[in-house]
Amino acid sequence: LTECCRAHGPMPASALRYMTGVPMDEATSIATSIGAQTILVGEGQTPMLIMPEEIPKISDQIPIDDSIRVYSLFDPDLASKWAEISSRYGDKWIYPLVRDSHVVGALEVWEMSGCVEIRSMDMDDPSMLSDVLKGIDNFMRFFNMKGTDIVRIREILSKDVADIDRDMEKALKENGYRFVNGFYAKGRFDDHTLSEAQLLSYVFRKQHVVQGEKYLTVSSAIEARGYIRTDAELLTRVKDRTSMKKQMERGDIIRTFLIPSYNGYTMPRFAAMYRSAKDSPVDETMRAILAIIEDRQPVSRKEIVNNSPFSEERTVEAINSLFHASVIYQDSSSAYNVLKEPKMDKNEAMTEIVKLMFSDFGIFSAELLASMIGQRMPIVRGILKRLEDEGFLVKGFFMRDSPTVYWMLKEDCGKPIDMVRNDMFLLNTQDNLHVYLRDMIKRDVNSTSNVIFRGTKIIGSFKGKMTISGAKVEEFEGSPEAKRYLKEVAISLGVRLDKDQRVQEDNDWDVSEFFIKTNPGAI
Repeated sequence: LTECCRAHGPMPASALRYMTGVPMDEATSIATSIGAQTILVGEGQTPMLIMPEEIPKISDQIPIDDSIRVYSLFDPDLASKWAEISSRYGDKWIYPLVRDSHVVGALEVWEMSGCVEIRSMDMDDPSMLSDVLKGIDNFMRFFNMKGTDIVRIREILSKDVADIDRDMEKALKENGYRFVNGFYAKGRFDDHTLSEAQLLSYVFRKQHVVQGEKYLTVSSAIEARGYIRTDAELLTRVKDRTSMKKQMERGDIIRTFLIPSYNGYTMPRFAAMYRSAKDSPVDETMRAILAIIEDRQPVSRKEIVNNSPFSEERTVEAINSLFHASVIYQDSSSAYNVLKEPKMDKNEAMTEIVKLMFSDFGIFSAELLASMIGQRMPIVRGILKRLEDEGFLVKGFFMRDSPTVYWMLKEDCGKPIDMVRNDMFLLNTQDNLHVYLRDMIKRDVNSTSNVIFRGTKIIGSFKGKMTISGAKVEEFEGSPEAKRYLKEVAISLGVRLDKDQRVQEDNDWDVSEFFIKTNPGAI
């Protein structure tokens, strides 16, 4: 009871009874016995209990704080105001604005991936706006600790911020807010905006898919990007008409699981970085299989299974788990080998991978980056903040008319964009640029098909694939120009589309002919 009186006094005996579960008479008696004194509070002269050492503090002159504070509905200070809040705002999830002990308004607040969004702002008097904005500054200290330092406002007193009066506009600007993409925002961000065509042109040039800017060799592409996912990525961005199978035969390229999380091709030093970033746990079965591979490497899957103390199913599962964790890799003969122990910790490795991703694509939203590298949003936010603090990245609402926060290479921000206008290229589904542009492709062709770009516009799409290792085109849709380009690509790869389709039909007949020849008299 002593601590209760000291923490909450002055307090009526009824409150003490409620908090301790002791009958009121007994609570008062115990409080008096431990030294609590009774004082009269307020105009109604309500008797309340307080510890004697607290009485002088009541007499001290306390400066009046008339600032506006942003409260959570869960705040115990608002318990007595719930009826009032409910009558004013119903059951909406809001953050009340409080001055002294009075509710003077409310905010509808949503935490987004790169900023805090205030979707509506209500207040008793429009002249309070400047004080409300100062309260939001204090409110943002919590989100700053989580790595979010931008707040944007969309609506004030049921009016879109693009239509507010000059006094409100002045108050926002005086409090550090800037108008961008139809809303007011405050925080650390760059003001530049790009059209969709400008943003795509920037990404395409970073990706080296534009004629005259492609990588000369597979090795130079991997050195710059950290990986090549498939032959489809070679077709799009490497001049040398080759296949990854041929490249592996040279001995400097290996096959393992990458980040982004696909089976692909890389060099040992990048593979070690992927292993560090994943830092996947290795169980007893995996450890036993790993020992077999270390002793016999390079070793085939069949040999591993034959020497394993476990069943074939369990052994293959362990091999796949080690491969997905980038602990092992395959060489040009598809034999398994063990990667060297990583020399960097998980955070350092993941940060380096994010740097490679930005060097490769140039610009990301936090959601897109999280999906590409397979990490939870708090980890992604932490990496983005560190790289921003280092001066490697800068963030902003770079896509014109979009509320999404993007992070971009600081060295490129604000530079003129060299537009991609007439260059054409084919983008297979097994290309990470296709993953990056998935939302746009779905929007434009209503599916996740292979697409043909002319400049920054999609002019054709089809099912199947088109690479040096094989071609299959079905359900083509697009302009005659796109169809001609597709045929030209096929010819450059040594594949004729019409011939390829006949071969497919012939193969279907070959099955019947083989059956007749091997079963004479069956028909």
